[in-house]
Amino acid sequence: MPEQQQSNHEKPAKALNKRPQGQSWPRLAIFGVLIAIGLVWGGLKLIRSLSYEETDDAQIAGNIYPVIPRVPGKVVEVLTDDNKIVNKGDVLIKLDPSDYQVKRDMAEAQLLKAQAAVSAAKADIVAAAATKQKLNADLHRSRNLQKQDVISRAELDAVTAGATASTAQHAAAEDQYKAALAQKKLAEA
Repeated sequence: MPEQQQSNHEKPAKALNKRPQGQSWPRLAIFGVLIAIGLVWGGLKLIRSLSYEETDDAQIAGNIYPVIPRVPGKVVEVLTDDNKIVNKGDVLIKLDPSDYQVKRDMAEAQLLKAQAAVSAAKADIVAAAATKQKLNADLHRSRNLQKQDVISRAELDAVTAGATASTAQHAAAEDQYKAALAQKKLAEA
């Protein structure tokens, strides 16, 4: 009986220590293949990261300047491509000249009008100066005649008023000439 007891005790010990022999090799092979795949993938990622730069936000720094035309107008032709480097003074677009031509013609007409106003103001100055000179001469004669009692005081006052008015008209003509010159300079700009 002691032998039977001993053999009963050995059976459970053998059952605990006993593993199936054929099942451990496939598990190790699968685990090894997964590790090899991970190492190859990681190595390729490392090599790629040394050759190429990646970014998450996809932003780059660059010099971008707005393009603003000197004159407004409708674009009829674009003479450059997107993202092309351009130099100062390069022609980038062609504008429709009709709007510009109309504005230029209007500016030329205003200049001619201002030049005519200057000429008219000069003529007004000459006319006002002549009138002033005549009325001042009349005033001088009228004063002499009034001293001799040839004309009345009322007639002298009328001639004096005319001479004063002609002096004011001459000053106004000179001011108008200055204003016309300023308008001409503005139209020339």
